[in-house]
Formats: sequence, structure tokens, C-alpha cells
Amino acid sequence: ASGELIRPMLSCSKAQIQQYCEQHEVPYRIDPSNDTVDYTRNFFRHRVLAPIKTEFPTFHQHAQRFSEALKADEAYLEGQAAEMFAELVEYDAGKQAAAFEIDRFLTYPIALQRRVYHLILMYLYQALPVDLHHRHEAQFFELIASSKANSSLDFPAGLQLTKSYNRLTVSFRNEAKDLFHYTFHAPGSVTLPDGS
Repeated sequence: ASGELIRPMLSCSKAQIQQYCEQHEVPYRIDPSNDTVDYTRNFFRHRVLAPIKTEFPTFHQHAQRFSEALKADEAYLEGQAAEMFAELVEYDAGKQAAAFEIDRFLTYPIALQRRVYHLILMYLYQALPVDLHHRHEAQFFELIASSKANSSLDFPAGLQLTKSYNRLTVSFRNEAKDLFHYTFHAPGSVTLPDGS
């Protein structure tokens, strides 16, 4: 689903909402499944948050303010990353490729570098592959920090990162040149194309 999710009562506690409803004679219902710890969210509410709220009654307000501050910080960083992307990355939608000068990329804060890495992936992949993991991000940063002048990395779904001196190009491999590529999921077994 798309669109903006608005939660106007998120900053209110359950007790505040119930008190308001009772004072203003607003009928309400309580879902009985909320009382069980069978669901992860309820287990967290009853077994983790309840003791914290008992010890620290204003925890809810502090957590809400912290969450709002993080959201504002993230929105700012996303905006800065979009500007960095526009200034630094040469993106070619037709060729499904992106490239940048590594030394310029490294002058930006790491928080923006990570976000631009993810922006590049979002632009190039139509949908992020399920086998794309945090280790790929670590490999990306190892590649651009490497002293090797020329090297490359293969990412899922045929995406290739090619370092040539101070330039990194991210594009999809020419499958005609590809001899063989297969992602192994461990543990498990794999049958090769020849049946072995």
C-alpha cells in the first residue's frame, strides 16, 4: 500500500484514550487478543514494556519524543543524500548504470555514503533481490577503500560493481559474457544444470 499513514493518537497512552472515551461517553471496544502474549507485539507490550513503564512512568513520552527526533533526523539525512546523489552520481536510466568518482564520494560523511549506496541500488534494481544482504554493503565499502586499482564485485541479479582506479561503475553484467553464476543458499543442496 502507498500513501501517508497518520496516527494522531500515537503519543497518547491507552489509559489516556480510555479516560477520554469515558469522560466524553465515546463507545469503544478492546480487542481480547490484546490480553494474550501469543503475538509478538503483545509479548513485547506485556513482558518488556510493562515492567519498564512501572519503573519509569514517563518512558512512553520519552520514547515518543526520541522516535520523533529520529524521524526528523532521518528525513534530513535522506534529503542530504538525495543532494549528494544529484551532485556526485552519474545515473543513466537507459543503460541501468550509475558511476561516481571514489575520492569525491569519500569526502562525504559515512551516514550519507551509506544512504547514497542504497539510493543507487534502489535506482538500479526494479525490486531489491531477497539475497541482497548487509554483507553486500560491507563489500561495497571494502571495494572503494581497496588499494587495488582495478577490481569488481558481483551482486545478486547480475549487478556488477567495477572499480577502475578512482571510478566506480555499478551496472548489470552483459549476460553474453557471463560463463556461470549461481547463488548458493546454505544449508541446503543444489542440483547443477547437468543433473549432478
